[in-house]
Amino acid sequence: MERRKPICTADPQAIEKLADRLQELQELRNDMKNANALWRKTQRKKAAEAADEQTSELFIQGYRASNQDDTEPYSSLDLDYNYYEIMKARSRMKEIVHLRGMDYFGWEFDGGKAVANYDTNRLQVFFDGELTESQKYRMNHYRFAWNPSALAWERKLNEKSIRITERIEFLKPSDGRTVKEHQPGLNRKNEHVR
Repeated sequence: MERRKPICTADPQAIEKLADRLQELQELRNDMKNANALWRKTQRKKAAEAADEQTSELFIQGYRASNQDDTEPYSSLDLDYNYYEIMKARSRMKEIVHLRGMDYFGWEFDGGKAVANYDTNRLQVFFDGELTESQKYRMNHYRFAWNPSALAWERKLNEKSIRITERIEFLKPSDGRTVKEHQPGLNRKNEHVR
């Protein structure tokens, strides 16, 4: 399987690119299954002769990749990996559609501010001064990572990140409202965070 370039959430064409990738993966899965079925039906030598040109080429590629005489052109691991990639593309499409439907907003707190950065798909936390060791530990504990190029602590921008900031005392908004109250579109049905 060839590696593809990642698709950025901020890309306006992200959903279309993922839909194209999904279709390619589904077509590849069908071709892999057809090549394996042809192999089982006619065995190795007859398969290359009986197949049409495209399927024969896929059969030969799969056979060369397997390097074994008595196996199908595409192993169950190849098919499983392809299925995993299909499910990952579907999940990513759902995530982007959901994220585009949400509006996350930043807030100010004593000693800094939190920013919802859609370009990088990150919740960024900027502090006015140096953090104490216990504050750094808390940020790391809740999976915030220090980004030296942005001079900010970051985490992927999603509902879970917003909810987790509720647990960090020193990130409480300075205006008296809660972090969730700063997010008018946040789904409040599922309040549980693992």
